[in-house]
Amino acid sequence: MRVHSTRYCIRDISKVRPVRNRSVLVSFSGSLWGTGILDRMKLICSRPGGENFNHIPNRRLFTSLDPLRTLLGSNGNYSYKELINDTIFCAQPAGTTGWATRLIDTMYSGCIPVFIGESALRPFHDIIDWSNISVRISAGDINRIEEILFTRYSLEDLEKMQAKIMLVRDALLYPLDDISPGKIQEQMIDRRGPLWFALQSTRMRMLTKWPMDDVYDGP
Repeated sequence: MRVHSTRYCIRDISKVRPVRNRSVLVSFSGSLWGTGILDRMKLICSRPGGENFNHIPNRRLFTSLDPLRTLLGSNGNYSYKELINDTIFCAQPAGTTGWATRLIDTMYSGCIPVFIGESALRPFHDIIDWSNISVRISAGDINRIEEILFTRYSLEDLEKMQAKIMLVRDALLYPLDDISPGKIQEQMIDRRGPLWFALQSTRMRMLTKWPMDDVYDGP
């Protein structure tokens, strides 16, 4: 969790591009080094059909900017910030930590995370319902990632998901130690709003009550 220049680039939610106005279906521009290298290599490999997604049967996702394209292993002509603000889905293959810092960047830009595999640890997993704001595919389905994303979701589904991401994105950021108390007030309290702290408070009350059969804490 961090304060990053991406946060300040799109601090104003009005600058987050809506799903329907994004031209990249899925992107990933991380390195191949470290944990998850095999999944990352499979992710950036070319696949049958290339950039022609018209062959995908039962396709549900259509936008005004069709044909959509993928950018896997490259930023294309974008800067990193421009890419994630023009991408619908941002792939999150396994990294050297429980979750990669790119998760915060992509969510703050309104890009829907695609977790690959079952081992990723998602922040605030006991408070946030990640099924409403992210996608998960198995490592064995990487070579079908475009097909899965085009057929599993409609544009309406993704617009709802992006709207929910906007509700929780500030929860993933913490201010740096050397900023003023006023900035901490703004970033930690004002921008997160009362709903987030109400959720945290409710969760803590549940976990500190005398154990009951219907209260369970686990991943």
